[in-house]
Amino acid sequence: MWKHLVSQLGHVELKTPTVEESAAFFHDMLGMEESARDGDSIYMRAYAEFHHHSLKLTEAPRGDRPDVGHIAFRAHGPEQLDQLVAIVEGLGLGEGWTDGDIGHGKAFRFKTPDGHPFEVFWEVEEWQAPEDLAGPVHTRPQKLPTRGAPVRRLDHVNITCSAVKPVREFIVDELGFMHAEMAVIDGTGEELISLTTSNNINHDVSITKHPNGWSGGINHTAFWYDTRDEIMKLADLCRDYGVPMEWGPSRHRGSELFFLYVREPGGHRIELCTGGYLVLAPDWKTVRYLASENQAIYWTGEIPEVMYGD
Repeated sequence: MWKHLVSQLGHVELKTPTVEESAAFFHDMLGMEESARDGDSIYMRAYAEFHHHSLKLTEAPRGDRPDVGHIAFRAHGPEQLDQLVAIVEGLGLGEGWTDGDIGHGKAFRFKTPDGHPFEVFWEVEEWQAPEDLAGPVHTRPQKLPTRGAPVRRLDHVNITCSAVKPVREFIVDELGFMHAEMAVIDGTGEELISLTTSNNINHDVSITKHPNGWSGGINHTAFWYDTRDEIMKLADLCRDYGVPMEWGPSRHRGSELFFLYVREPGGHRIELCTGGYLVLAPDWKTVRYLASENQAIYWTGEIPEVMYGD
């Protein structure tokens, strides 16, 4: 059951060797707005997001694989923030407080048991649209952008690890997420992937076993569309403008998401998705797939080898 300590995935910091080109991709192709610049970082948000940013792009040398600066979550409240800090410090995973960043107040940094850099905060700055972007729909802070195929919001991250179970147990048992789905190896029951959620979407953090046993990585960052047609439009734009498409458009069996995976200029895999189901039951029972059932594939085909490489 949920402990309701975390309310949502707040933002993701991606390190990129081509920060200007990466920002242009998210702006021109995915219709995101630049909300600030500071030092080597560019902050961006989607049109329906009230927070100052959901994406932070930071200039960094190209490494052996795409690198994440940190993954940030908003607590359910100030008391829940204190609870989370006490939990991770008690486990010896805390790294200490920061003064915050543009768009949010003080944050507590910590690691997962596999080394993923997380932080949690409570206080946020809501983004205020300039007059030319303010629109008539008050449930989102700005007009629908007219460029590219605009994403609506940040949806989830997929982190990679040397072993899924310890990370999943930390996220579910300690951070209070719901365990929505899992896929396990036939016979042994070892977890290959687990989908966890802090709220009612089917997952905002998925945890995948890396085929090479690498720890503390990220497979992809995902953004949400309202319709499949928008994903199909993006596929056309990617084909026309030379953006590498790795997989899709297609549909997952697990999560039931319709998806497209592309690469942004800095090397990060970006998933664009829609559909899926909601987790509404407080006593939700974890859905279990066998690896032989190909949980990632609903229609036809195989997972491209490139999806395992990072």
